[in-house]
Amino acid sequence: MSFNNRILAAFALVISCTLSTSPHVWSQDEIPPQFQKPATISNLSPDELLLSKPETPAQLLQAVIQLTGLGHAASAKPYLDQLLKANPDQETLLKLRDEHGPAAFLSLANNKALQPESVTLLNQMEAAFRAFATDPARINGLINDLSGTPTDRNISIIQLKSAGSIVAPPILKQLSQSEDPTRNDELAFALSQLGKPVVEPLIAALRAPENRIRKIAAEVLGDIADPSAALYLWNPAFSESQEQSVQIAARQALSKILGKDPRNVYELNRHKAQQVLKNAALQFYKNHVDAAEKQKIWVWDSTQQTVVQKELASQEVGLIEGLRLAKEALEMSPDKQDVQTLYLSMVLALEAYQVGWNHPLPEGPGTAFNLALLSGPKAVSQVLALAMKQGHTPSALAALKALGQIGSRNLLYEKLDQHSSVIAALNYPDRRVQFAAATTIMQLDPANTFPGATRVIAILTRALGGQENSRPLLSTAAFLEDRPWRGCLMNSGMKQSILRPGWQALKMPPSAWMSNSLLSNIISCVGDFHRRLPISGLIPVRLTSPLSSMVHCVLKIKLNM
Repeated sequence: MSFNNRILAAFALVISCTLSTSPHVWSQDEIPPQFQKPATISNLSPDELLLSKPETPAQLLQAVIQLTGLGHAASAKPYLDQLLKANPDQETLLKLRDEHGPAAFLSLANNKALQPESVTLLNQMEAAFRAFATDPARINGLINDLSGTPTDRNISIIQLKSAGSIVAPPILKQLSQSEDPTRNDELAFALSQLGKPVVEPLIAALRAPENRIRKIAAEVLGDIADPSAALYLWNPAFSESQEQSVQIAARQALSKILGKDPRNVYELNRHKAQQVLKNAALQFYKNHVDAAEKQKIWVWDSTQQTVVQKELASQEVGLIEGLRLAKEALEMSPDKQDVQTLYLSMVLALEAYQVGWNHPLPEGPGTAFNLALLSGPKAVSQVLALAMKQGHTPSALAALKALGQIGSRNLLYEKLDQHSSVIAALNYPDRRVQFAAATTIMQLDPANTFPGATRVIAILTRALGGQENSRPLLSTAAFLEDRPWRGCLMNSGMKQSILRPGWQALKMPPSAWMSNSLLSNIISCVGDFHRRLPISGLIPVRLTSPLSSMVHCVLKIKLNM
């Protein structure tokens, strides 16, 4: 080996010895940093993962979001608990929402490891934002900003969008009160930019008494072009009761929504409008919902000069919507009997629902009873036939109630589809209709027996099923002196115990007096007893025998059986 090679070999040996050192030579504390194993995130405690200990609501929420993002949801939950215990006010919650966005709250709420506290936080944030967004003073301020600079107007519209449908009433109210064309254009433009949330309020505005509001509502609905609005534009577009400017605006809106040419009479015409409205009203009639769930509906309030939102039972909402369409169809087809029947069905059904099916219909101008009286028993009988055909129980109950008040015994002998509609109602699936038919027949005071008379007895007897054998009832002195009735009671094996008026009668417990109306109902069923006999003072009477036997006897007397 040459001298130079020996020098290089020695130099390499020195370097190798210098760099090669066994790890066990140093103690744990003396390991240089470059040889220490770096710590992982999983080995750090929650406090080590955070830059500082969170204290304020903003810091606590930041800690929850940060730890959850690193996969430490369990470690984040104590900070979430601390945030909720701090009970942040509306202003603080809104600041947190602005800083992190609604998506951050929703993400936390969907994390099962953070529930239910994360859901509570989300609900609090949404409630705070809803109160802020729907604050009347804030909304009115934004509406006033529509008259500002283009920048102010754009910001105002964006903010109004966040409030949803609730901004429609104040805008429509300003439109009702404003006579300034420029201001009205600003308000109408704002409505058109708010989109779908204001469609239902605008549909309600189509029934406003003022032509100008109806015209603006139609124009804006055309600009929004939501398909759900088309149905409610047919009547404003072609009804002769509408002003020409309203008709033009509604036809143009329809053409935008349906993609039709408003000048093409084969696509958009009065006959088409009549058919669409009648079919839609009939569909509402067929698809009625017999449920107690609440549903929201927008209607025009003339007192407030704007639309208002109401929360009603789903069944009532369906009846209101169906009545509106039936009325609009009748406006365009006043001579069509099927449309007349459908409209009267909706009117009777809605009023009967509102007063209760077991209460008489209100009388007087503007009532459903008055309309039925003007229409006549035959028209109401057709309503009953339609109700049974379509399975519309509220309408059937209403028609029977009206027939009991305005009908005559001739209804029992008419033939609609081979049978009287009143008699046919005795076999309707709903027992309420059966009972209403039975009581209606007795109110009609039949002079002779008729098909189904035994069915009436069975229904009224069943209605009394389950009653106690001994119940105190109210009657009249004249009732007790009437020989057929007295004989009926005696033949039924009933023991009469007449109590003196006054304190002795009041000794009976309130639970016993619950059935006082029962005999009154029976008397009403068998020909309105009080029409024929004078009232001579109410006397408590205790009947101690099954009431069903009395009913059989009474009805057999009345029905000449």
